[in-house]
Amino acid sequence: VSAILRNENAFSVRHYREHIEEITHGKPMLIGLPANDPVRVQRLQLLQAALKLLTENGTSNPYAELERLAGDIARSILARLLPAGRMDIVRDLALVVPVAIAKHFFGLPGPDRMSPTAIAAYFARLELTDVPPDWLARLDPLLQHEKPVATVQAWAQAAFREVFLNIVRARELTISAQRTTDEMLLHIDELMEQEYRRPSGERHLLAALVAVKREQAGASGDIDEHIRAILAELLVGGIYTVGKAFANIVDLVLDPRRIEPRIAGILVADGSRRTDLMTVLREVCS
Repeated sequence: VSAILRNENAFSVRHYREHIEEITHGKPMLIGLPANDPVRVQRLQLLQAALKLLTENGTSNPYAELERLAGDIARSILARLLPAGRMDIVRDLALVVPVAIAKHFFGLPGPDRMSPTAIAAYFARLELTDVPPDWLARLDPLLQHEKPVATVQAWAQAAFREVFLNIVRARELTISAQRTTDEMLLHIDELMEQEYRRPSGERHLLAALVAVKREQAGASGDIDEHIRAILAELLVGGIYTVGKAFANIVDLVLDPRRIEPRIAGILVADGSRRTDLMTVLREVCS
């Protein structure tokens, strides 16, 4: 992938840019810009300045904090699901952890409601009023803490699908992505405005980007546009790429052919203990 992305003489990212700008009202993202594009250079400089600020102002490494945070989130999810005795790897874990990371590390919590456009998109409709009432009645009820997660997932899914998967340019998918992306960008704008007017003091990316904006007051270029685009791109790209990798990693780890030799090597040679544990693991795998 890296070799292809760096070989701009043979491969182009123009097709990404066309899809992106159709749902962002003409605003580009990093993935659709060639390496020498001035907008890309400015945006990466801003991102690097924010990450440097995070590293310098903290007493510990933010990337180590991210690792601990991911572990805490995963453990809390597993604890909540344990009484049920089962888990949907994708819906309950792989797509939830990245959304929670976006909240704490990027500074991008979802709204405290389920977006009407996101509900409509779930049923392949453009408007909530297009969804028959009996369809809505079959929706599983969402707890309050699940609504922000479900909305962010819907936003990310629509944009990701449009940019990477809508190869035939199906118009109805594009319109759906336009509407959900409008909601997402408006939500990011509101978070940026809150952070600018009343600094949170949090050590996340949004706070760092806004702090750089304050330092660069009067600088040329639309820094708000750059911040918005950086956060939107990380939110969309981070959820489904990480989520797909996460699900595959869990599948790989739970393969009995990989588990058994590892368990045999790290446990004390106690036959009964090992047998009991392997029984549990086999049940989990099946």
